[in-house]
Amino acid sequence: MKYLLLLIMAISSQVYAQEGAFRCNLDLRARILVFQFSKDFIAYDTHKGSFWKYWQASDKKPGVEFVGAVYNSGGHGPQPISHGEIIVESKTQDVWSLGAKEAQYVSYSPVRKTLTCKILRSDASSIKIIESPEFKQGRFHRNFLISGLQKGEKINLNKFEVSQNGSITLEVK
Repeated sequence: MKYLLLLIMAISSQVYAQEGAFRCNLDLRARILVFQFSKDFIAYDTHKGSFWKYWQASDKKPGVEFVGAVYNSGGHGPQPISHGEIIVESKTQDVWSLGAKEAQYVSYSPVRKTLTCKILRSDASSIKIIESPEFKQGRFHRNFLISGLQKGEKINLNKFEVSQNGSITLEVK
């Protein structure tokens, strides 16, 4: 049994490294989802499914240094640390909302590099928002696929407003 567990841990760590997506505590923040695109890193706070920051790793250090009891013999206490130049960092937690109802984090896909959130209505139906970060011509884009919006509804992400289902792209500057 012990060897099976070690084999599973070894396989899963290789899978995460290849997929470039993982969840961890990062920079003293819990439940962070990180997508890696070569030297570019995008982090989300999964408490609300909100964008946290985008940074680029330097040539001298990896974008995320995995330290702590889970990753090495660093003992209890240390946690992963991000390294590199922060390009964009959100100081507020901008969350999709429908009036007073806020979106909640649901899941992520490490293969597709997507984050899924839902806004639940009082009748148990929902609006689904799937975000996929992307880099086009050296620029960071946040792509959203929105479904479940009903006629006359509008959802907001800070000052950005959407009133129809479909795909939307925001360029992050």
